[in-house]
This record gives sequence, C-alpha cells and structure tokens, in this order.
Amino acid sequence: MKEELTERLMMSLDKVQEYIESTEDFVIEQAPLVAQEIITLGRVESAWQVVCPAIISVVALALSVICIRRALAIFRGEVKSGTKEQKPGEPTMVTGVISGAVSIVVFLIAIFHIVDVFEPWVAPRVYLINQIKDML
Repeated sequence: MKEELTERLMMSLDKVQEYIESTEDFVIEQAPLVAQEIITLGRVESAWQVVCPAIISVVALALSVICIRRALAIFRGEVKSGTKEQKPGEPTMVTGVISGAVSIVVFLIAIFHIVDVFEPWVAPRVYLINQIKDML
C-alpha cells in the first residue's frame, strides 16, 4: 500500500514537472510577441496623445479666430449685435479670448509631454523596460 502511494505520488510529481516545463517553454516562446504587442500599444497610445490635443487646439484656435473677427466687425459697426444693456460684440470677444487661451493651454500641455509621446517610436526597448518597471 505504501509503495503504491509512493508510486502514485512520484507519477503526480512527474506530471507536475512536465506541466511546468511545457508552461516555461510556452512563456519563452510568447515573450517576443508580448513585447511587440506592448510596443505597438504604446505607439497607438502615443499617436492618440498627439491627435487629440492637436484636434482640440485647432478647433479652439479656429473658434477663437472666428469669434475675434466677428467681435471686431461688430465694434467697427459692420454688423449689428447686442442689446442696450451690454456693449455690442462683448460676448463674442470674450468667447474668442477664452477659446484662444484654451488653444494655447492645450498646446503647451502637449509640448510638455512630447518626450513621453515619442518614446515608443524612438526608443522602443526603453519604452518596454519602463512598462515592465511600471508593472512590477
């Protein structure tokens, strides 16, 4: 009985060892693919981090230019706007100035993060090491 139990235990340990070896081989085989996927994901994220602020900045800048031109036209008397309580063109000018400020702020934020954005493109191995460091 004791021998049979020992034999079953040895068989189980052999199966566990085989499973560990096959899993280790699988992980080693898949490591380059996982690394490539992490770098690709980083590139997609960095492209997104460039495109979004650029779109927001361009839209805010266009709105700013349109509003300021309209306000200047109202101030010159080319277009009638406003009520008796407010000066003509004030809301339009305020909107133009605010959207211009938003455009500048978004652009500056994008510029300050430019190194992080280009890291997966310029130095993929460094990016991969940083991602692994963040996971640990």
